[in-house]
Amino acid sequence: MKFSIQLISGGPAQDFMMKPIFDEPTMALKHWLRDLGHEVAGDGTGTPIILNFHCIPARFDLSTMRLKGTIIYNQESYGNHAERWTMAAIAAHAHGAKVWDLRQENVAHWRDDFGVEAKYVPVGWAPEMLNVPQYNVKPIDLLLYGVCTDRRRKVMEYVRSKGYTTHLHFGGPAKENLQGLSKVILSARAHDHVTQVETIRLIHAAGNGCLCACEAGDESMGMEAGGMIWSTIDQLGDEIVLALEQDDDYRHRVARRGQELAVATGPVMRQRLCMALEPV
Repeated sequence: MKFSIQLISGGPAQDFMMKPIFDEPTMALKHWLRDLGHEVAGDGTGTPIILNFHCIPARFDLSTMRLKGTIIYNQESYGNHAERWTMAAIAAHAHGAKVWDLRQENVAHWRDDFGVEAKYVPVGWAPEMLNVPQYNVKPIDLLLYGVCTDRRRKVMEYVRSKGYTTHLHFGGPAKENLQGLSKVILSARAHDHVTQVETIRLIHAAGNGCLCACEAGDESMGMEAGGMIWSTIDQLGDEIVLALEQDDDYRHRVARRGQELAVATGPVMRQRLCMALEPV
């Protein structure tokens, strides 16, 4: 089959800020689709896979889009951009679009709330994602890139209050360089089990050997076994400070385990892609 990975344009300013967010999903899709023997075209031909359907304008006339057979690949948590979820359901029911979702917990919401049989296709590691330069001197203690929610802001402020340097980067280029200059990268995303690395930011950073901090995890596993810093959101700041107090060798050992877990997500994506593309 032939596919075309597409983004909905929100204008030059929004595209500049938002496009880098979808670099890693694009890399992963291209790699594993081609590994399965499919073609990924760069000229817009082939079955479209839309990565940012949540950016479609409200009350947009869906009949003006080519949607029959189009794959809407949802990247958003349930509840975010609620109106766009409804529009995606309309695209599926009335226009023949298909829905994929990178989060397994969203599949039940699609079915129960919208009557859409979405396919679970997690984004996994691909070799093309290995693009973060690693520096011996890391002047940034804690990096957050993306939206600074109240939960994340509290963690950043707490770590800064302990005398450590923090940096917030939202959108645009230079993300990979900043990752390489940082000791810890904040990803305040809840996980039921620390080995279930699902979010693409976490996979990209950990797969590049960066030490990541995320919310929740398996209490039976320490940082070295789990490959990252983890805790409840209330205690995450303390755990980050504790990791920053350790020596570089310790942080590198934890990061290497995180890298192993991240890289292992690649074959999982390949398998789920294969299942999603099977004829019904």
